[in-house]
Amino acid sequence: MDYKIVDIYLYDPITKEYTIQGKSEKNPLDPETPIVPACSTVIKPPEAQQGYAIVWVGNKWEYKEDHRNEVWYNAETKELEKIEFIGILPNYYYTPDSPIANPPEGFYWVYDSNTQTWVGDVLLYKQYILSEFKNYWNVKQNIPFELDGFRYIASWRELYTSIWVTLKDGIKSEYRLQDYDGKFNTVNAETMKPIIVKMSDINDEMYTDKQNLEVYFAKTNDFNKLQNKFKEYIKKEYK
Repeated sequence: MDYKIVDIYLYDPITKEYTIQGKSEKNPLDPETPIVPACSTVIKPPEAQQGYAIVWVGNKWEYKEDHRNEVWYNAETKELEKIEFIGILPNYYYTPDSPIANPPEGFYWVYDSNTQTWVGDVLLYKQYILSEFKNYWNVKQNIPFELDGFRYIASWRELYTSIWVTLKDGIKSEYRLQDYDGKFNTVNAETMKPIIVKMSDINDEMYTDKQNLEVYFAKTNDFNKLQNKFKEYIKKEYK
């Protein structure tokens, strides 16, 4: 007995994407009516197109965008992501070279979708300044100096409390200081006097700068001016 066999076109049961061409099954009850298995159709799919998947929708084939295995930037997770689904990408996906996918360093930048640029947020930047200002202040208080051919770094307060006060009270005249190379050297307290005086002047200058900066940051709401002022402060060296 002859059974009618026809070409069938199979598609994935989950994605409905066309997978492969096959043949129908024999129908022992009705040889003229071939059996077409589930997830297949006798309708021939269209020719493949670059960038599209052929998907069975309802009772016909349709082209759907296919970005699978491409890497896109997900603005919701703020991470690069390899696409694993078929279809148009949601509007929070961007190409890796787009401005939104390459934010400047710092949490104080906000993306402006209208201009497609990153804009500095003044309030967030002031929060950043407050968190960083104390760190820079502590670092800047460590002032480098030279004595007897050795290089040291110390804070004015450290030298004042450990040398100047005890020298004034006549407790002792020599101290051991650790130099840049980690070596401890014995120094004469009297020779430290001019260094401590100079460091005291530097400390006063630093404190004045700190007060002026705090006032400036409080009253200024221009992001670029705030950023330039803070950069200027960071770069300043006290000698």
